[in-house]
Amino acid sequence: MHSDRMSNTTDIFTELGRRMAAFDGLSDSAHRDVGQAARNLAADMLSREGLDRWLADYPWAPIAEPSNVLIVTAGNIPFVGLQDLICTLAAGHRAIVKPSSKDYENMSWVVGQLKDISPQLPVTLTTNFQFSIFNFQLDAVLAMGGDEAVSAIGERYAGVPMLLRGHRSSLAVLEGTESAPELDALAADVLTYSGLGCRDVSLVFVPRGYDLSSLASALSQREGLVDDRFRNNRRQARALMRMTATPHIDCGTCLLTEQRDFPNNPTTLNCTFYDSPKEVTEWIEQHDHDIQCVATNFQFSIFNFQLNRVVKLGATQRPTLADYPDGRDTMQFLKSV
Repeated sequence: MHSDRMSNTTDIFTELGRRMAAFDGLSDSAHRDVGQAARNLAADMLSREGLDRWLADYPWAPIAEPSNVLIVTAGNIPFVGLQDLICTLAAGHRAIVKPSSKDYENMSWVVGQLKDISPQLPVTLTTNFQFSIFNFQLDAVLAMGGDEAVSAIGERYAGVPMLLRGHRSSLAVLEGTESAPELDALAADVLTYSGLGCRDVSLVFVPRGYDLSSLASALSQREGLVDDRFRNNRRQARALMRMTATPHIDCGTCLLTEQRDFPNNPTTLNCTFYDSPKEVTEWIEQHDHDIQCVATNFQFSIFNFQLNRVVKLGATQRPTLADYPDGRDTMQFLKSV
């Protein structure tokens, strides 16, 4: 990669981070709090120090023979495809970005900024899956989204190397002695992006005998994180629970119920009691394929679980470049393309 203004990967993405830190969103964006999401990404993925530290693990990048990589992004949260785009360009490949219609304006802005920073940067934005207009062969696909969408992409590009990431959910494990600020941080893990992201916590393990009122109180104070659609869905789910006499706690933001499984409704936070850390570990091992990350302030060594998928309470929505979706190293995949 080369331009008169920027000479290397770190310079390019550091400048993008500077611009994202000042980005307040677009008038036609489908997402709330786009500005906050952009500032978080600028701090967590696009700092010079973080980029240098991340790239140090991939001394082979950029690759000698670039390939054409299609990036299909989801639309559940703002800029959800940014990490795949950074990886593709850092690996030295050509990126063709197909954003979800729900996040098209945000990803279009990112691509526009990158082209402004480095006009020769090999990145193209597209609105469809027909690539004959670009007159090239597709060499690899990075995609994320709902299971049905990801399955359809897999069928469409059968025979092309792919890294497909479908739906996953996240959980938290409480020790039982968490402070009010720690529970507030967990509430942000639950409610940021109105429960629509794979990193939104939707299941919480608590020790037997734990008083759920403290957690409910923390959740009730995070009203500002949820949007009108989420509120309407919560009211509908609450009405159904009342009709079916399902025990629950209405936190004002979400509905807290006792169940050891991920909920189907994003407005519901399931809670389950455990008797020992081993019990939690065994459940995590059995459901590994369904889990995106685990939030806890326990000592990580207690859990026999991939450490790069365990984060502190309050950090599920602040992934770094090394926090790859599903724990699958995107850069290593791109090296093999």
